[in-house]
Amino acid sequence: MSFEFFHAVDTGRARANNEDSVAVDDANALCVLADGMGGYNAGEVASGMATSFIRN
Repeated sequence: MSFEFFHAVDTGRARANNEDSVAVDDANALCVLADGMGGYNAGEVASGMATSFIRN
C-alpha cells in the first residue's frame, strides 16, 4: 500500500504560535497528530512530547 502525506499549520487569528505537533514514521506506516490545546501553558511542549513518545 502506498500513500502520500501532507501537513500544514495555520495559527489563525487568535494565537501567536502553533501548539500542534505532527510525527510521521514511514517505515512503520505511522502518522500522529497531537493538538496542543491552545491557551493552556506549554501546549507546544506537551504535543511535542506526545508525538515523540509515540514515534519512539
